[in-house]
Amino acid sequence: MPPRRQTRRTTGRANRLNTDSASNETPVDPNIVTAINQDLAGLLPNLVAQKVEAVIQKTRSEGHANQNTNSGARFQKQKRISFSHATTPIKARNWIAHIEKIYEVLGVEDQYKVRLAAYKLEDDVQAWWEGHKQAKGGDAYAATLPWVDFRRIFYEKYLSTADSEAYVREYAVIRQGNDEPASEFIVRFARLASIVGDAAGTPKIQAEKCKWAVCDRIRKSIMFMKFKDLTEVAYTIKTFEF
Repeated sequence: MPPRRQTRRTTGRANRLNTDSASNETPVDPNIVTAINQDLAGLLPNLVAQKVEAVIQKTRSEGHANQNTNSGARFQKQKRISFSHATTPIKARNWIAHIEKIYEVLGVEDQYKVRLAAYKLEDDVQAWWEGHKQAKGGDAYAATLPWVDFRRIFYEKYLSTADSEAYVREYAVIRQGNDEPASEFIVRFARLASIVGDAAGTPKIQAEKCKWAVCDRIRKSIMFMKFKDLTEVAYTIKTFEF
C-alpha cells in the first residue's frame, strides 16, 4: 500500500507542474504564425531552385572537366603529330589538318586547342612559338588565343607570300571533281578556306561559294537553298552522296 500512495503523490505533483508550465506559456499570436508560414512558403521554392541550379552547374563543370581531361589524355596518345620544322608549306598545312582531324574526332573544345597543339611543337618551331608567345604576353596570351588565330599566325610564319597567293588562286577556282566524293570535297574546301583566312570571307560567303562549287548533279538540287555556314552545306549534300 505505501508504494501506491507514493505513486499517487508523484503523479499529482507532475500534473501540477505541467499545469503550472502551461499557465506560464505566452499565447502565440495566430497572425504571426500565418505570416511566418507565408514567408517560408515564398522562400522555399527559391531555395530549392537555387540548390538544384547549384547541383546542375557542379555536374556540368565536373562533366566538362572530365571530358576535356579524357580528351587531352587521348590526344597525347596520338602518333606522329609532333611538328619540329617545315621543309615545305605543304608539310605545315598537313600538320594543321592532321591536328584538326584529331580535334574533331576527340571533340576537343576551342579553349584547349592551342595549348594541346603547342605541346606537340618541337625544336625550331617550338623556339618560334615560345618567342612569339612571350612577346605577346606569355602564358596568359596563349590561354586565351582562339584556335583560328593560332592557325592564321602559324600559316603566316610557314607559308610565304607566294604560297599564300597560290592558295588564294586555288580557292577562287575550286570545284568538286566528277569522281570526288562530296565528303572529301567538303574537307578539301574547308581546309583551303582555313589557309586563305580572311580571303575566304565570312562563314555565310564560304557556304555560298561551296554550294556553287559542288558538282552539277548536287548543285541542281541545292542551288536555291540558303546556308549559314559550311556545316549546313556538308549536312545537306550528304544526302546526295551514294
